[in-house]
Amino acid sequence: TSHQIAEAAGVASGTFYLHFHDKNELFRELVFEALAELERRLEVSVRPLEAQHEPAARARAEVLLGFAEDHGELVRMLFGRGSEGASVGADALDHMVARIEADLARNRPAGADLLHPAVTAQALVGMWARIVTWWAESPGRAPREAVLQTMIDLQLSGVR
Repeated sequence: TSHQIAEAAGVASGTFYLHFHDKNELFRELVFEALAELERRLEVSVRPLEAQHEPAARARAEVLLGFAEDHGELVRMLFGRGSEGASVGADALDHMVARIEADLARNRPAGADLLHPAVTAQALVGMWARIVTWWAESPGRAPREAVLQTMIDLQLSGVR
């Protein structure tokens, strides 16, 4: 509860409510702070490699798996089965889709008959979210390198 969160943080419940309407608002704030961290990691690791499809795909997969390793509990809370944070998770995915769609549209050669950016963004983010969540729930299911290489291969073969 919000009261338990305030107590664990060592503040009065009233202080909690000065900053957040309820625990869901706090959770949303934490999720979008983590999402900003993920975007910074992607910007640093992937953006310089955009013109090189395979290295960019590898860097992206590395960032996503690294993020899941660092924030596994958050990933499970957002996207895991029966998660309480499903609506915030959907908002986070929508945010990621919008960013990927804009990147795809911006990098689309003029007159190119390529995959539709909005559909492609939905497919990529959906794939990444399911794979990363599945792996974060139980990393022993598959070796990290196998997950990484599969993500790379799916992305490269799916967008060519």
